[in-house]
Amino acid sequence: AERGETPIPPGVYVYTTTGSESISALGGTTHRYPRRSTITVTRAPCGMELRWDVLKTRSTTWTVCVTGELAQALDGWIERHVFFGQADRTVWECSGSPWLTDPSAIGTRTSHICSGGDTTQGGTVDVLGLVPLRVAGTTVETLHLRLRAEENGVARGPLVEERWVERETGLPVRLRYRVRTANDSVIGDVVFTERYELRLTSLEPRR
Repeated sequence: AERGETPIPPGVYVYTTTGSESISALGGTTHRYPRRSTITVTRAPCGMELRWDVLKTRSTTWTVCVTGELAQALDGWIERHVFFGQADRTVWECSGSPWLTDPSAIGTRTSHICSGGDTTQGGTVDVLGLVPLRVAGTTVETLHLRLRAEENGVARGPLVEERWVERETGLPVRLRYRVRTANDSVIGDVVFTERYELRLTSLEPRR
């Protein structure tokens, strides 16, 4: 795809969803995720934005840059949570973390370094292989990548994200994510946990 084009056809993609987010503060609270969530794909100057909406109070917008014929990089993301009416919005910036790679990169490991607010993420992205997945009766060839990282700073703890993306476009066909961090606050460490899994229900966007 040329720069400025969107490899994934723009629109709203629907995913079956399992998961939740929780924090330990003030006796603790958990937000369970609904059985459906969406990823909205729009153009961005370097490629595309993918905005995941799961609750009115929880969203992530990834910016993915097109870097080559079958190569895309995660440029950064904006993550939004609301607990007890308090909105927390973090803007992350990354350098060279792969989102999609040419299949010749299978078996390789790349560094993942991102910073957001007073926290950094450092880790690795492994390109694990090509995996056929079924989406609404169609078999889709996906590239499986696994990110393992550690957050350090105001938030401290491990995260793992696995992505199965359509090998031509980078569209997430399946996403599996888990994180557990201790976060500085005026009342001491607050433990934040989030786990979710998304599975694409149709290759056709809703609009």
